[in-house]
Amino acid sequence: MLNLANPGAPPLSYVTQYDDGGTQGFNGLLLSSTLRLGKELNLNGNYTWSHCIGLPLPTTNALNPGANYVHQGYGQNIGPANRNLDVGDCFVDRRQVANVSLVYKTPQFLNSVLRRLAGDWTFGSTVVARTGAPLTLLSGVVTDPATGFGGTTVTQRPNLLLTNTGSPTKGQPCSTAAFCKNWFNPSAFAAPPLGTFGNLGVGAVRGPGFWQWDQAVSRDFRIREGQTLVFRFEAFNVTNSLRPGNPGVNLGAPNTFGIITTDATPPSPTSAPYRVLQFALKYVF
Repeated sequence: MLNLANPGAPPLSYVTQYDDGGTQGFNGLLLSSTLRLGKELNLNGNYTWSHCIGLPLPTTNALNPGANYVHQGYGQNIGPANRNLDVGDCFVDRRQVANVSLVYKTPQFLNSVLRRLAGDWTFGSTVVARTGAPLTLLSGVVTDPATGFGGTTVTQRPNLLLTNTGSPTKGQPCSTAAFCKNWFNPSAFAAPPLGTFGNLGVGAVRGPGFWQWDQAVSRDFRIREGQTLVFRFEAFNVTNSLRPGNPGVNLGAPNTFGIITTDATPPSPTSAPYRVLQFALKYVF
């Protein structure tokens, strides 16, 4: 605005404005249960049903931190610049989360042979599952220089055209990359006209859910007094299942918009997009 008011002057840098008007609220219900059968079996489970909603903190890569919100700052709560139009699900919101863990230790059998082979083994299983993350889609368009409306290429959201945003071939392979899965229907969205805001809210579309089963087996072998051989085996992602990551969210990048090209679990020693097995043997004396 200042540059337009005095076009002949040297260009001015951006002006940043901060305020503490952003708020978020969390409400949740946590249910948990434990079952113990003697010393052999311990079963634990918990389930969380929750919702986090509010005006999100600026999280985009806009050069001007004050431009991370599409709309205006505190006090501008009327008309198309109403900052409350940026209220939506928190980016960490997971509506449902479930965890189940089971530990079972085989008994010391009376039969000596059976006791040596099958006794004192410990089996531990963990299963986790959660719903997908809320995604904020971007239109990829630029701000109208005449009105300043429309946000930036990293804040503007598109218009929603269809109620069902899922791809007709959701989850099926596509041909735009070596690995990709369809998730959104690109026809369900459109860039808003120049100088207007998109009608799609923050965090309005959900990404894929996540689940995983991990397993551990261990046993201590007593060799003699004061000497023990410890064996442990662990398997992560036992079923070797694909857990898709989030799809591309920029409508201005048609080659990746609505397409999943990554797994939800990046490679690491115990978390990878494939089954991971590891063994350990320890001699204690």
